[in-house]
Amino acid sequence: MLSRWAMGLLCCVGLMGPAQASEILGTTLLEGRKVEILADGTWVYAEALPDDCQTVTSNIMLCAEKGRWTSLPAANADIAAQFRFDDSTYGLLILEELGHGQGVTFEAISVSVLEIAAFAAGVRREDIPVIDVQDTALFGEDAQTITYAAVIDGLPITYRNTILIAEEVTIQAVTYAVSRDLTQVHTELHDEFLQGLLRRE
Repeated sequence: MLSRWAMGLLCCVGLMGPAQASEILGTTLLEGRKVEILADGTWVYAEALPDDCQTVTSNIMLCAEKGRWTSLPAANADIAAQFRFDDSTYGLLILEELGHGQGVTFEAISVSVLEIAAFAAGVRREDIPVIDVQDTALFGEDAQTITYAAVIDGLPITYRNTILIAEEVTIQAVTYAVSRDLTQVHTELHDEFLQGLLRRE
């Protein structure tokens, strides 16, 4: 739905005089997507969203084969977006407006996610097994992935958490699966999830 500001702008554009209908008078954001305001009082999206992409935030989308990652309501306010692959595998994005500029480090985020898992499992952080830590990339930038496991409410869960820390933002792309161990299928689905995430500048 257009905001009142955008509707007002569209109305005013119609009063601006005889310009060509296809002439672009300006641009604005509508629900996180760039739109072009045309001289005839109409608007169009500046760039078409591919059919197989879902908007996650104003500048992040998940592109995957239709039906592979289904969008879900976020479980809590800390989660920017949540997706379901199947009954045992899920993905989510966490965005925090803190980054290198505020002293955020991979080590600090790693300790934090392990503490959260430990709290949910009712154990000490030291009791959460870290399966793997590796360098990787997200949005073409250096990132790190930590893989760990926990038993929460009797359910074994394995997490793969890719962490990108930029100057002013930290992005966590997480997949988790009901499993006692990291499986090849989970590894491949995590890679697919990361590859499907695109960022618009």
